[in-house]
Amino acid sequence: MSGMAATPYVREFTKSVSRLKVMCVGSAASPTIGNGQMGEAVSADALLSSVIRQAIESPRPLRVVDENGTTFGVLRRETVLAELEKIGTARP
Repeated sequence: MSGMAATPYVREFTKSVSRLKVMCVGSAASPTIGNGQMGEAVSADALLSSVIRQAIESPRPLRVVDENGTTFGVLRRETVLAELEKIGTARP
């Protein structure tokens, strides 16, 4: 996240911000493939931090929808766990 910062100030500021608190579900969503079973719908605009428990406990990938309720993609448990791992291994 900080590697894409526009200025050194923004880069420094974003070093201390958790990706989960600024990353939207839509940016972590994977495309849907086939007619696979999907879990509950979550907004693509929701913060990833707001759906962690739901994504990890769901037996199926969460259905990610846009503002019109159209399926945008899916949020998989593995994706959320990978983001959590990145935070756990990040060095200041």
